[in-house]
Amino acid sequence: MATRILIYEPAVAGHHLALLRCILEDLTRAGIPVCAALSPRPEDQERIRAKLGSVYDLVQICAAATTRPLARAAELVAETSSSQVFFPNLDELASAMLRRAALGLMPPALLRGKISGIYVRPRCLLGFRAAPKEWIKALGFNRMLKAGWFHRIFLQDELLVARAPHRFRERFAHVPEPFSGSFPASLNDARLRLGVPSSRLVLLHYGVAARRKGLHLTLRALRQLPLGQRPFLLCAGAQSPDAELNSSLRQLVSAGDALVLDRFIMDDEEADLFSASDVILLTYQGHFGISAIQVRAAAASRVIIASDEELVGRHAREYKLGWLFPSGDVAALREIFARLPLAGPLDQTPWQEGQRRYAEIFSRENFRKTLVNTFNQ
Repeated sequence: MATRILIYEPAVAGHHLALLRCILEDLTRAGIPVCAALSPRPEDQERIRAKLGSVYDLVQICAAATTRPLARAAELVAETSSSQVFFPNLDELASAMLRRAALGLMPPALLRGKISGIYVRPRCLLGFRAAPKEWIKALGFNRMLKAGWFHRIFLQDELLVARAPHRFRERFAHVPEPFSGSFPASLNDARLRLGVPSSRLVLLHYGVAARRKGLHLTLRALRQLPLGQRPFLLCAGAQSPDAELNSSLRQLVSAGDALVLDRFIMDDEEADLFSASDVILLTYQGHFGISAIQVRAAAASRVIIASDEELVGRHAREYKLGWLFPSGDVAALREIFARLPLAGPLDQTPWQEGQRRYAEIFSRENFRKTLVNTFNQ
């Protein structure tokens, strides 16, 4: 029998639980014993059970901790006789772990050679391109790599994997962002359920209303367009206490140019969001790494408008997924909005081949193969 894997994931926000479900389903179906260390907070349990579904009952559940996560992971590795600990979001603890390692303060000895995880935003691996504040983390990462602390580091940027030092190449693997959902609803049916106007061209901003996601850029660009000449904005996901964002959103809603769904979005409603929209917005600012929304947009055959920065911009250009604008440039974004037709649906034909290729590469099937093959080695 394969050795047990400890999956350590105390977070419940955003994409964390969706990714966790993929990991647990793929490993259990491959016959790999799994223990999942999850948030023990009662207020998180309902969301965890709802998102994980039937796979929750197929794995051993234990309590994670958000404070001193490496110490708690070492305790659980010993208690469950796990061969390694896998962090679906290694970023959650990487900064503190790598800074300590740079000073010679390593994780608990039991974890040597057993630390694996998906490092979503490994800015410290950019070499000379990294900001000075990342250099101490780069030093810590190199010390841990050379001392054999890592079992496998999964990166979502294929170029970073290719640039890994040759003698440590086996410690790195490219893992695609997984998506296996479907979009069964027609545009009209989805719009009817969501309350979206049937005749407008609809832009979707999906996810947290944070400035790093560029919602403020979208709102400024839309408000610079005259009344009657704006596309319709569908804004879905938990909103922000940011006063400027909320004021701008209220103005667009009052003008009949936006709908805000301020709540946690479940899977069925997420599918309707993409089905109901013509264009998916990725107006990120300072974003590093992959975008799960970009993958969903391709799977749903929806064109994107994206900031031309880092991996999102590179993939949008390489696969011809939509329009790009210089990151942070409100005027350039406004001009793209102004060129859009006011009525939908938008003809997606020019982007369909790129969408198809991107959705095939960044798929649940490729994610499963990478993960299972690695843990079976």
